[in-house]
Amino acid sequence: MIDRTQEEMGMNGLIVDSLSSALKRGLSGLDHVPTFIRSMLERQAWRKRYVSSTKQIVEFDSFMEFLAASPPEGLQIKYEDLWQLCDQHPEIQAMLNQVSKGTQGERKAQKPTKLTNNIQDVKAPAGTSRAAGLRKLRKYSQDRPDVAEIYAKVLAGEISVNKALVNTGLRRARKSIPISSVEIIAQKLIEHLTPDELKRLRELIDADRHP
Repeated sequence: MIDRTQEEMGMNGLIVDSLSSALKRGLSGLDHVPTFIRSMLERQAWRKRYVSSTKQIVEFDSFMEFLAASPPEGLQIKYEDLWQLCDQHPEIQAMLNQVSKGTQGERKAQKPTKLTNNIQDVKAPAGTSRAAGLRKLRKYSQDRPDVAEIYAKVLAGEISVNKALVNTGLRRARKSIPISSVEIIAQKLIEHLTPDELKRLRELIDADRHP
């Protein structure tokens, strides 16, 4: 009869192997990565598992050590890349944040790997996307308690990324200005621009009139 612990170690190994394989396949496997990450974190499969290729049981006390270790024992991937691959799954990102608490120094010390470069080739472009906004919130949450509090609400689905960025001052609020008349445009600009910004606007308009 198979020991219960052996079954668990075997299942843990299967989950991590599946994640590792999906990461190595690049674009064709990345759609499955969040599912495997969720299973791995829920079972804490990264802590102790059976590695079929070496027929050995491996253990890790630190999640960051597991990420840094070379396959087949570890994933050899940067935490930042693993986190970003779950940018459409804030609940999984919250789980990653939890398991990596207190490891900011280790994260910064991680060096890019071949796998990191492969993943970067298929990442969504930066800019005003949700993923870019989440990265900015997470970055500033490490040093600003107010951002950390709002960032937690974003991960919990209580507030949008855009509203969080605006509320923390990391992004200016976007205002739509109707162009039905010059008077309305002027009124809206006066309402939303500072005196210095209005002065600069007048200078630009005058410069355009008198090149």
